[in-house]
Amino acid sequence: MLNRKNREIWILFLYLNVLPFLALHEESPPKLLVGLLRILAHPGILVSDYFGIGGIGATLLNAYFVGAIGWALLWKFVPRLRGEHIAAWCTMIGFAFFGKNPLNTLPILLGCYLFSLLSKRHFSELVAVSMFTTALSPVVSLLIFDWHIRFEVAILVGVMVGLVVPALARHLHFLHLGYNLYGTGFAAGIIGAVVASVIQGMGRPIDLLTVWTENRSANPSIILLLFLVSLILIGTLSERKAWRRWKEILLSTGKAPSDYFSFSRGGTLINMGWSGLMALAYLALLKAPINGPTLGGILTIVGFAAYGKHPRNALPIILGVFLGTLITHWQADQPGPLLAALFGSALAPIAGEFGMLVGMVCGFLHLCVVMNIGWLHGGINLYNNGFAAGFVAIIIAGIAQEVKRIKKVSFSVPFSDDHVL
Repeated sequence: MLNRKNREIWILFLYLNVLPFLALHEESPPKLLVGLLRILAHPGILVSDYFGIGGIGATLLNAYFVGAIGWALLWKFVPRLRGEHIAAWCTMIGFAFFGKNPLNTLPILLGCYLFSLLSKRHFSELVAVSMFTTALSPVVSLLIFDWHIRFEVAILVGVMVGLVVPALARHLHFLHLGYNLYGTGFAAGIIGAVVASVIQGMGRPIDLLTVWTENRSANPSIILLLFLVSLILIGTLSERKAWRRWKEILLSTGKAPSDYFSFSRGGTLINMGWSGLMALAYLALLKAPINGPTLGGILTIVGFAAYGKHPRNALPIILGVFLGTLITHWQADQPGPLLAALFGSALAPIAGEFGMLVGMVCGFLHLCVVMNIGWLHGGINLYNNGFAAGFVAIIIAGIAQEVKRIKKVSFSVPFSDDHVL
């Protein structure tokens, strides 16, 4: 008989293995191979829509291989799945639609494993952080296919990145106090800025070329919709009081660490489904395409709905980004603002603790920061929104905490995150 952990990880496995069948439905095997090779040979810096580089089918196949690597890590090293593992795995797959591939992720994962050996920590403690650290995967691809340096040198650089980021992420957590759910993205942005400075200082500029497709095929939307609905159905059937648990999740702030998955499997699956539907509805209202980057954004929201996000605390951030486009020169349906709305929900805990108005202000500030900060790391940090959210969280959370202390007024809702730890 399978234990609970095995049942859960096999559910992930079943979802994962739908991807190659969808890929074969989109394109023939020869075209899939050609498209996959194009993806592997692309630098992958922001924003590289793999739908436009290798085709939809090859992108789905790439997501399968990247997801399989993450699944293998969970299977081998994690004795009990937690919300952070679900978030990391979904994010890894999401970014396999624009930036990550097996070639550029494996060296960084190897570096993270070596870090666990050097720090004398069991790798099970670092599996989630390791998967998040692949935010800097484009470093490897950039060195191989843009600089054309020796393969082993690029791999070594990737390993070194994997050694450094986990250590830095642990210390930087105290700056944003858990209000930025993409904490590793903040650390990756700092490391990425240093690496990009070295690269450009050696006379090799990083070309920020955006690949963005206006995909109008209904297939990705339909598949995504079915996936999200299935999460809600499975969650409903897996736990008798799943909907009641979901309502309790909606009352949480989401401040990291908020492990919803350990609190309620069924309630978390329902939350993942509804959070994804919220993001999908936003794109539909703007008539935005479901392409590689936007699909990756939705999958990241779905993943973090197991670890801090829910419609109640994410929606104010999204609304803040949208309202920001009404008073700035950016348009809501442009690539940057679309991704800012989806990934800016990294700041959801601030809205969860300090209220909707503060959350909307955060969304506006996040839009302004993220649209002007990517040049620091030259696009080699895929979690650019996590980098920007770190600065916003440090400022807003610090001010809000101090105002809360002075006025002795509680802006939090009556639910303790201790219940889900």
